[in-house]
Amino acid sequence: MHEADLAVTARDGTRLSAHVFRPQSDTPLPVILSFTPYAVQELLPRARFFAAHGYVFVAVSSRGRGDSEGAFEPFSAHDGSDAADAIAWAAAQRWSNGRVGMWGGSYLGYSQWAAAGQRPPALRTIVPAAAVFPGVDYPGWGRVNLTYQFQWLQALQGRSDWFDTAFDDAGWAEATRAQRREGRAFADLAARSGTRASIARAWLAATPADWSKAAPSDAALAGLEIPVLTITGQFDGDQRGALAHHARWLAARGGASENSFVLIGPWDHGGTRTPRETMAGQAVDPQSVIDMNALHLAWYDWTLKDGPRPAFLADHLTYFVLGTGEWRSAPSLATLDGARPYFLAKGRDGRGALADRAAAATFRYRLDTRTGALANPIGFEPLPGDLGDIDALGADGLVFETAPLDQPMDLVGMPRFSAWVASSRPDGDIFASLIAVTPDGTRIRIGFDVVRLRHRNSDAREELMQPGRYEVVRFDRFGFVARRLAAGTRLQLALHSNPSAIFEMNYAGGGVVAQETATDGGEQIITIRQTPQQPAPLFLPLRPAMGSR
Repeated sequence: MHEADLAVTARDGTRLSAHVFRPQSDTPLPVILSFTPYAVQELLPRARFFAAHGYVFVAVSSRGRGDSEGAFEPFSAHDGSDAADAIAWAAAQRWSNGRVGMWGGSYLGYSQWAAAGQRPPALRTIVPAAAVFPGVDYPGWGRVNLTYQFQWLQALQGRSDWFDTAFDDAGWAEATRAQRREGRAFADLAARSGTRASIARAWLAATPADWSKAAPSDAALAGLEIPVLTITGQFDGDQRGALAHHARWLAARGGASENSFVLIGPWDHGGTRTPRETMAGQAVDPQSVIDMNALHLAWYDWTLKDGPRPAFLADHLTYFVLGTGEWRSAPSLATLDGARPYFLAKGRDGRGALADRAAAATFRYRLDTRTGALANPIGFEPLPGDLGDIDALGADGLVFETAPLDQPMDLVGMPRFSAWVASSRPDGDIFASLIAVTPDGTRIRIGFDVVRLRHRNSDAREELMQPGRYEVVRFDRFGFVARRLAAGTRLQLALHSNPSAIFEMNYAGGGVVAQETATDGGEQIITIRQTPQQPAPLFLPLRPAMGSR
């Protein structure tokens, strides 16, 4: 049974539109609710599945979207309060037994955390998949803006979805390259967001303090005791946000995790809801393709119907190791720590190496910030196997490589890197990639991070570089990786400052990055200095391979 466009009144009087899907039954049932800025029609397959298995599914449109009144204000405080009001409404309906859970990924994952921060009494569980964390992984990677923010806003013009028009990746990539060829400001691209251009410009000026208004407070998280299943993937562009939500909740609760569960598969963004055997252009082990509807059903049966906990979730962390066909479990992400360090070194052939000891050495690359981005051929849909940015490097980047592994190893955990860096200009962005090179020469990017030098110590605080002065720069956001590496595999660390089309170009003049033009750019020299007392370690969570196919 489908009831369309039912009225949910938000606390400020705004009318929100709800669609209800439920079985033909007079028995009050638990509710699964999604709060979405997208077309409700996209949720029909999930809604019908859960309705067929004894649940009421409620889809509520964000204010200003679909048939909901008001103005669309993405990632605002309204998301949490509106979703909480929708939960209270659903719990009070005659077809509801008063227990409500939430479903969804990406924005629909973020809106679950926003709702949970309001702590509505009827909310018994959330299952955020690939959850965006405003100010952390969107609309920028920390303080490095993503061009995708303009594309996404273009897609959500008016009250309907314009995906076919907005997600013209080739068109957006060319517009970005034209902006760079002409030396214009990154902010000029905001105009392509159409009717949402004013939002785009506001986002460019937003600070971490602004974004914090869209996230639950620490006090709210400290009192959040419901079961939470966080879902993300190794190739998920929002893995960083998903795990940041999880970590922030645990920190607010003093590290308590009895109700916290994390699932990480070898999935891309969409794969966190519908796993497939090809993820992000990569073939993955078929054992990783689980029935996500069935897992959600088992979770809701546990949290909303007092059934048993899903057997698949054997511990608080469940993850898949690529190349083994194995799902594994652990008490937490922290228990997978124990990485061994590799240090930057000069190779015998003049190339960079990764060695066991920190010997004194200096490494340097230079670029012209006015044109450097034009050397990066990667467009709007980067895939792990696309290493065009690394292939294009000359004197404008550095690549360091380990010796071939002498035995199979499991790389499981979160790599991290730090170095003492000097810049000839007051700012700059350094992109770091971790690459696996298999014995047959196949390469895949398995980790990525970028640091804006002025925010090397804090996303919330600017500290321009003093030319020639060495400062510690930490790359600790490569993300979670879990894969079997065959004997003979080499690992590479690549560093450069040439952004792909999905990142803003930093002319490194020290002004407002989004407003700078080519007149603010020029030659930049990035120098890394290592001594035994000030090493540049790359920590890799490598262990001798356990188990086998």
